[in-house]
Formats: sequence, C-alpha cells, structure tokens
Amino acid sequence: RLFNATIVITGRLDREGDRLLLDMDAVDPSSDRTIRKISIDDHVSNVASFQEQPPLAIAEILSIEVSPTAVDRLAASGTVNSEGFEKFLAGTGILASAADVAGVDEAIDLLDQATTLDVLFANGRIALGGAYLEKFRITGERKWIDRSTAEAERVVADGRYPEGGHQLLARAYRLDENPSGAAAALERALRIAPSNADYRLRLASLYRQLDRADDAERMIQHAIFLRPGYWPGHDALASLYLDQNHIESAAVEYREVIASAPRLYWGWEHLGAMLSFLDQPEEARKAFERSIEIKPTAVALSNLGTLYFNDKRYADAAAAFELALEEDNTRYILWGNLAHAYRFGLAPEKAEDCYRRAVELGEAYLSEHPDDPWIFTDLASYHAMLGNRDRGLEL
Repeated sequence: RLFNATIVITGRLDREGDRLLLDMDAVDPSSDRTIRKISIDDHVSNVASFQEQPPLAIAEILSIEVSPTAVDRLAASGTVNSEGFEKFLAGTGILASAADVAGVDEAIDLLDQATTLDVLFANGRIALGGAYLEKFRITGERKWIDRSTAEAERVVADGRYPEGGHQLLARAYRLDENPSGAAAALERALRIAPSNADYRLRLASLYRQLDRADDAERMIQHAIFLRPGYWPGHDALASLYLDQNHIESAAVEYREVIASAPRLYWGWEHLGAMLSFLDQPEEARKAFERSIEIKPTAVALSNLGTLYFNDKRYADAAAAFELALEEDNTRYILWGNLAHAYRFGLAPEKAEDCYRRAVELGEAYLSEHPDDPWIFTDLASYHAMLGNRDRGLEL
C-alpha cells in the first residue's frame, strides 16, 4: 500500500527428500485476494526449474514480454550444479538477515563453496562480491573491497552476465568513495542493458556527486521515459531540482511522486515543504496533514507547526512541536521551535528550559558542523532569548 503496488508476489520454498517445492502467489494487496498461484515441483538436480521458471512465470503474470536475449542471459547467469545452487540459496538467505560478522562470514563461506563448485556461476560470484562488501561495511578493512572487485572482474571477463559484473564494480567503487570509477562501471553496464531504469537512476546519483547536473537530469529523464509511473524517478528529479533551487519544478515532480504512490508519506512531506517555499501555506498545510495522517514524523509535524507559528497560532504551533519531539527529541531545531512557540504564545514560563536544551544540542551540532550557516543564526537567537548577549553577537 505504501508504494501503491497492485500485485505482490509472496512465496515459499520447501524441500522434501530430493525434491524442491516452490509455491508463489500473486496477491492483490488491497484485498489480500490471491490472483494466481504458481507451483514448481522438481528434482533438486534440475536447478534450471528454480532459476529460470520463477522470473518468467512472474513476467507472464505481469504481462511483461521477455525477449529471447533476456531468457538466454537469465540462463547464462545461473548454474547447472545442484549442490552449488543449494549453497547459493543458503548463502544469500543468511546474508539477507546477517546482523554481525559471524553471519556475514557464514554467508561468504557458503557462497565461496558455490562458486568453487561452478567457477562460471555469475550470480554466485555477484552474491559473493556483495557479501565481501558487507564485510567491508562492518570491518572497514580494505581487502574486502579488493576481493569484491576481483569477483566482479571475473564475471565481466567470463562474459555470460557482464552487466551484472559492472554493476557490482559500481557498488564497490561507490563504497570505496570513488564515484568516477563507479560511474564508469555503470556506464559500461548501461551499454549492455540500456533499458535498465534503475541503472540510470544510480548513475544519475553518481553524476550529481561529480557535479554533472545536466548529465544527471538527462539520465533521470530517460529513466522516467523507460518506467513512467515509477516514483523513484520523479523523486530523484525533484531532489536534483531542489539542489538547483528550482522550487517550482521540484514541486511538480513531488506531485508526480504522490500520484504514483499516494501513501508515500515523505512524498507529501516534501511537497509540503516546496509549497511552503512557494508561499502557498494553505496547500502546504494540507500536504503536511496528509503526510502525518499516513505516518507522523518529526519533520512534517515541525513544518506544520512552523506554518501555525507564522499565522500566530502559537498554541497550535506548540502542540505540533511537542508531537514532533515525541518522534525525535535529539534535534536542536525542534526544541528551539517549541521554545519560540511558548515564548510568543501563552506559556512564556516554559520557554527557558526549551531554549537551554536547544542551546545544549545546538552547540554540540555546531562543533560537528562548523560550516552550516543555519546553525549560527538559530543558535544566536536562542542565546539572545536567554540573555547571553556576548555569545549571541559572536555567533
């Protein structure tokens, strides 16, 4: 419901002796009604049944035509080794739920066995490379990046599923804070799979890091053309426009986001912010209220409170800021906003403690973000309200 999905695939994989049983249901999430059932029951040695049939069956349910080239690539990226396939399944499952180094190590061991049993198993190597990246995230040890890139390069060199190898290289380079290398890898992946909208959105994000805003916009627009109605494309474009201070254009894209996914609460939240910037307070209020109705967040509640404050509705503003603090009491700006609402409203005696908390959190934030201009003005106002004239003037 959050993402406006009209069909959800649920599934279960069981083993009985030498047979694997895969049941999948296509479900209408609005009613929990099962639209269609898919069952695959085959000998464990016939691993193609469990690598190629499930995605093709799902494509059929969604009325997606799969090209012969895609079918061939699907087959080429898998394995014919049943033991290796089982270890791949176990390893990817463990990695998905791993909460510590021990879990990641167990997944690495299984995926390493899978690729040893079939050295040409492209999906296995990509999964192993991803596990190495997870190990790097946890440990920070450089060698795991190197091992991941080595797996990616082997996949590319083998040639069965090269775009998957390039995509893994891009992940590794990005994690290694090498956006140029990551962009080059994704560009190579796109030359092989030009209709992949997700590749284009990831590449656009890298172009933004590289200050290539025009290239980023072109890439996002192409992704939207490939997948109309896909909210991440419009969200990416809105964010790009916001960076460029094109507020009206950003608002248009956030409207597209909520048209594609009406229960995406941060879409309404961001739209409300744009409408506030555009001096449309009533429309902004409706957007924030819709966001809060779906899921209350500190940001939406604080922004709604700011609209009330600007209208001199200080009691309503204070109530909104209090609710925002219930969601997140660690942000200096929320304490400062509440203090202002008390100070200018009907409870000035409550303001001082809130200003002191805002100062405490704000000074800590300033020490970590000395180049943020907003903190200086905010913190100066809090000190002024507390009578700390010298510190206020200094800020």
